Amino acid sequence: MLTADHRPFILPSPVVNHDLVTGLASRRSVPPSTSLTGKEQEPTADYPQGTETILFVEDLESLRDVIADSLEQLGYNVLASSSGEDALSISNTYRGEIHLLLTDVIMPQMKGPELAKKLHIDRPRMKIIYVSGYSDGVLAPHGVLEPGTILLHKPFTIKILAAKLREVLDE
Repeated sequence: MLTADHRPFILPSPVVNHDLVTGLASRRSVPPSTSLTGKEQEPTADYPQGTETILFVEDLESLRDVIADSLEQLGYNVLASSSGEDALSISNTYRGEIHLLLTDVIMPQMKGPELAKKLHIDRPRMKIIYVSGYSDGVLAPHGVLEPGTILLHKPFTIKILAAKLREVLDE
């Protein structure tokens, strides 16, 4: 079922679904050992992991909670934020290195690319991965389809996210 603004939503279950992190799914509970596809889930220990700090920005609270939890299970230090303004505040007060910005592209008030530009002033070495559930036609004006830009389309699995994080962080 699509919501009125066509934004994806996730399962309300507290269990992290490792097959489908985000996307269009029915609102139902999933037993801890079973994915939406009915297959046994692989533990996150089998996925590429890390210890770097990730600033994760997602305006949809339920999605933010699931992905932040997944990132923590993969070993990352997660600074979760609900908006671009909040992310700037977190970045300004966080004393350590932020290795990667994982941000939604289209959010209220401040879009992901605008946030990335502002953060790069003080953190030029920080890498960026954009995520979005919108089509390329909607994303094109935001500059995230340019060569060299990393964009992960929703829905994605934890395994895909874990691999992409390692690929980008290890460059």
